[in-house]
Amino acid sequence: MADLDDQHFKEQLSLWEKASSSGDPKFTIAYLDAFPTGFYSQLAEVRLDQLLAAQGEKKLVIPSSANNPFTKGMVSGVMEYSVGDAYSYSRKDSLTGIEENAFTQKVTKVTDSEITFNNGRQVIDIMGNDLISPNERFLSPAQFYPAEYVLGNKWITRYAWKKGDGVDSSVEMEFKIIGREKMETPAGRFNAFVIDGMGYVLGGSKFEMRYWIDPETCNRPIWFDRVSKNRKQGKVRMSTRDELVSFHQKKSAKKS
Repeated sequence: MADLDDQHFKEQLSLWEKASSSGDPKFTIAYLDAFPTGFYSQLAEVRLDQLLAAQGEKKLVIPSSANNPFTKGMVSGVMEYSVGDAYSYSRKDSLTGIEENAFTQKVTKVTDSEITFNNGRQVIDIMGNDLISPNERFLSPAQFYPAEYVLGNKWITRYAWKKGDGVDSSVEMEFKIIGREKMETPAGRFNAFVIDGMGYVLGGSKFEMRYWIDPETCNRPIWFDRVSKNRKQGKVRMSTRDELVSFHQKKSAKKS
């Protein structure tokens, strides 16, 4: 089964690499036709919008309202950054509450497809997905963030990475937007979407994520929880929360 899964993953990756490196939308359409809910479907939706926009086609925007009890609003997953934007976080052990680290992500370069923080220490795509991480080395693209924020949206990801111990591995996860909550933190007041992610490191531990993000107010997550558990016993191996304590961005809000 693992060999079949690996073959399926490599097939998707190969098709997506061809699509993402080409300016011809037919390759992205081919990927979405073959894998409409695949490991790169959220990335492909955004890529297709960009390519069609370059050809003069406008994306169809469905009116949405935060007062709608079913959607709680719909917001694009494409973020707009400016050089100088900064996001300061406190990282704590979720079990003890002890701060492990404090760090600031400061935008030092912006292109049409990438945002660079701290002169290259971290690089993300326009949806927020890590391309270069200060903690792990990504060997293939990952989609932690959706093309659109709307209640009930679901997607999957699988990516290869090199862990801190230098060992190559793969992670497979499922994500779902489970709600939208009004919240007040040291960084301000937000109306945040809540996204749950659950999965596992292949052949290893269970991996859980939950993050709160208000893309109409702040481009980066307000809280980001990560939990790693022993796959058999369920014992927690690692549990951290990154909490946004302050931020500054030139474009303070975006339209739905």
